[in-house]
Amino acid sequence: MLPILTAGAISKLTRMLELPASGAEQDWELELCDAARIDEFVRLYETGELDDEDRRALMSLIVASADDALGAGGTIPAQQARIAALLVRDAHLHLALLDYWSQGEIDEPEAQFLISPWIREVRRGVPEPFCEAIKDSEREHPVATAWRPALRSIVSAFVRGDYELAEVDPRVDPVSVETSAQMRAYAAEYGETLVELPRDTWSTSIASWTGTDWHVLVDLWTREGGRSDMVLDVRVRESQDGFRIAIHLVYVP
Repeated sequence: MLPILTAGAISKLTRMLELPASGAEQDWELELCDAARIDEFVRLYETGELDDEDRRALMSLIVASADDALGAGGTIPAQQARIAALLVRDAHLHLALLDYWSQGEIDEPEAQFLISPWIREVRRGVPEPFCEAIKDSEREHPVATAWRPALRSIVSAFVRGDYELAEVDPRVDPVSVETSAQMRAYAAEYGETLVELPRDTWSTSIASWTGTDWHVLVDLWTREGGRSDMVLDVRVRESQDGFRIAIHLVYVP
């Protein structure tokens, strides 16, 4: 979904840019995008007195306008290098925007926006933030960076059809015959083809501290639909060599 924009930011930008009053916050950027004014929008982003919410809203308008330019039969605007630099510099503000317009790893052109291939290139240039394993039972947290290679190896095994996890990161516990069979059956019943985890999966996957270990839900992706409804459910516990991962199941919550 599109990033949620604040009423204050929309009102401020409406005044600064003399935009028509749309009367709605939802899809504001889609209603008021304007390919002919991209340079003006970018200059305001670069030089205007804006707070973070203003920047979120204005970049949403800029990217929607760039997609609109492509829809009108044009090309990515001449300001693309400036836009890309701003997106990377302020990636902490625009991750939801990048996720929405990139459409993950969906390859079918009809399932993408016109600007999706370019946004994916920009997204790959954004450094992945380092996330620690946080012992906080009050709220959910991002999946720790240290666990991600092992979790990727599990999904890579699924992609190969190896639900027995014969070749996987050594920090992953063996699975029982019953668990292996259940995961294979659930994935087959879902009816779509699993793919390797894209980096976008970490923006929605979560880890929760239980008091003794972390309960982790990793969003799985498919070739047909991008981010799917399926999750990989695991427990991560501390060990002498760092951590161990025990797989619970693959399922649709």
